[in-house]
Amino acid sequence: MKRFLFRLEPLLNLRRLKEQQALEAFAREVAEQRRLEVELSRRTARLEQAVAGAAAAPELSARDLAERQAFVERRERERLEAVARLELQTKRVEAQRSRLTELSREREAVERLRERAHERHEHEEARLQTAFLDELATQGYARKAAVEA
Repeated sequence: MKRFLFRLEPLLNLRRLKEQQALEAFAREVAEQRRLEVELSRRTARLEQAVAGAAAAPELSARDLAERQAFVERRERERLEAVARLELQTKRVEAQRSRLTELSREREAVERLRERAHERHEHEEARLQTAFLDELATQGYARKAAVEA
């Protein structure tokens, strides 16, 4: 039986490698997104603490009140910056997911070509084997007929 040889095997290996690299990049982006979500939660908690602390203080001078307000505003800005970074990272994750999907489709297309080529190879090998066995049977019959005659 002849060995199956797929001429596009190097291309298939390249597509697999690219898909694996994209999967790793996607995992890094998702990990970064998770980290930013934790950071946003932490900044939201800090903002809530700052607001609660400002509300809990009974009598404050105008200067203390201004400092507290500046502190609360700084915490609000930090939270808004965290929201913006998370939104940007979410877009990166989606872009990476789209890239991974496209690379997966490309790899699957070459794999389907490989499967079809392998099926053709198997079919051709079965046909050749059947032809060989038929030839053996014919020769055997011819020898038997020659001996009997």
